[in-house]
Amino acid sequence: MVEYIPNIIQVSSHQLLETIFIMENSKSVDTIIGRIINYKEKTAYLAERCASPRYISDVQFGINQYKSLYYDRIPTDKSIAILVSPNSFPHSEFISVSIFYSFGRMLVDFLKTYQSLSRESAKIKRKENILKILEDAKSEIISHYSDAKSFNKIIGTFNQIEYLLKTQTDFSNVEIEFR
Repeated sequence: MVEYIPNIIQVSSHQLLETIFIMENSKSVDTIIGRIINYKEKTAYLAERCASPRYISDVQFGINQYKSLYYDRIPTDKSIAILVSPNSFPHSEFISVSIFYSFGRMLVDFLKTYQSLSRESAKIKRKENILKILEDAKSEIISHYSDAKSFNKIIGTFNQIEYLLKTQTDFSNVEIEFR
């Protein structure tokens, strides 16, 4: 039987909400990948203790702490589901989608700035950088999250984006939206 310490459940819930917020909103794939260890540790800790009769009230306390510190951040339904049901939540799906959307937000910025670059060498360097980040993101998902429901769709989209980046030099007519 694992030890149940209410204060640690409350703090872990709060910290996990911070990590989830970053994973859902960051433009940096490296930041997402760096947060995965924390995410997995916190969800594993909570999953071992979620059967306790007071678990939900301690999680609610952690949510309230989070909301009082970050009054402008409303926890998403997904983040609440992670906290409430850490044993049954599809973590691989959440992580792979977080990596994918993080890359997407970065790609949107790339497309906005690429056309404004005047030197060809700067455009080449910028394109090489975004392709490296794409490869890192794709590699992370292939290596660790092939069990995610949207795995094939994500990898297929990464492949399409990679082809576009490698074969195009004018992105002025390309419009991509990521949340």
